[in-house]
Amino acid sequence: MNIGSKIKIILLVLISFILVRVASSTIFIANTPKINTFALARLKNMPILFLNDTKNLFASIFKKTAETTNSSLKNNLKKMDQLPLNAYKIVTKGVYAKEDKETGIIDLRITKDLEFEERKMKINGKEVTIRFPKN
Repeated sequence: MNIGSKIKIILLVLISFILVRVASSTIFIANTPKINTFALARLKNMPILFLNDTKNLFASIFKKTAETTNSSLKNNLKKMDQLPLNAYKIVTKGVYAKEDKETGIIDLRITKDLEFEERKMKINGKEVTIRFPKN
């Protein structure tokens, strides 16, 4: 056996030892042979959590870009607020919609013509009145 093969074997043994030490705390409960039922879910979610962490890292780096995007979004919303109601398409009586082709923003306007139906419901033991559009 040459030196390159011995180094590969030693590296594989070290990597497997570290992997077992790290994974055993996730898979087994308090160093007992009892298997943690949430271990599989944690292992499945590890790549997602890693991606979220990297996304948050990039978000903090490019925060300035997000701020300029927000300001342009606010400007586009102001522009849409100034449009007359006849520029909108009628969805139903009292509800109008318009999509800005440049940004893809959909603006909904609800006028006083919309008729509501009130229903009383119990939510978490409290009686709440909820308004639904008629029809």
